[in-house]
Amino acid sequence: MNFRAIKSKFLSAFRHIFVYHHKSLEFRCKLFAAMIVANKNNDCAYEILYDLAKEIYKDDIRVEILLNTTKEYVNKILIHKAFTLDQLLIEIDRELKLNKRFKKKIEIDKLEKFLCDNDEKNYLTQKRILEFLESEAKIKDQIWLESRIILIIFEYNDAYYAKKDVFMKKLLILGMSASLFATLALANGEALYKKCIVCHGPDGGKTPPGHNKIIKGLSKDEIVSSLKGYKDGSYGGKLKGLMLGQVKPLSDDDINAIADFIGE
Repeated sequence: MNFRAIKSKFLSAFRHIFVYHHKSLEFRCKLFAAMIVANKNNDCAYEILYDLAKEIYKDDIRVEILLNTTKEYVNKILIHKAFTLDQLLIEIDRELKLNKRFKKKIEIDKLEKFLCDNDEKNYLTQKRILEFLESEAKIKDQIWLESRIILIIFEYNDAYYAKKDVFMKKLLILGMSASLFATLALANGEALYKKCIVCHGPDGGKTPPGHNKIIKGLSKDEIVSSLKGYKDGSYGGKLKGLMLGQVKPLSDDDINAIADFIGE
């Protein structure tokens, strides 16, 4: 083992101390590890990982740290069984809440390159991970969008109502905001269910990856209870982290609309 390899191994092991911006690098490694764990063709995945690492970082040492750290997370799940893919996805979700800037690391075009496994179940699992990550980024964008819309409404009305009654101005602004968000959040069960078709089938009769039962035949109440359980973490199997990404953006009205559409 040459000096550079020894150095990269050492820095990988003690990255929390010696590596600049180690948190963002490690978050990126978790994203890559999630895709690789779902892809059983690790030879293909590691080739893609190397190419992406070289594309992201120009510093060879940082490239090797990314490779080593990603492999470390993959091995913890696949070999050492220290934790699961589901726990890794939940950890990614937690870090996004703590570090909003990390959403910029979710580059779907790069992550899609890991879709190199011909196995249908593995492919579907990877697609669900991508949807989970995409929804995580969109949630943060939606929060920003809503705050901007409210700010625009305030600024627009403030110019016209500068000399008007403040109480009436606030009522108007709140009324416009409520009307706007109610329109944006209008539930459409059929439209909302479209993203579920890949795993569950158009009528709910398909067995999804990691499950042994179908949703066809479930009552509306059972579907509502299951979706809310996935959302708060109280329900689900070993891949419930994937479902978390699907249900997290849903409001109670959305959940009820899906249940009305697919439930019996």
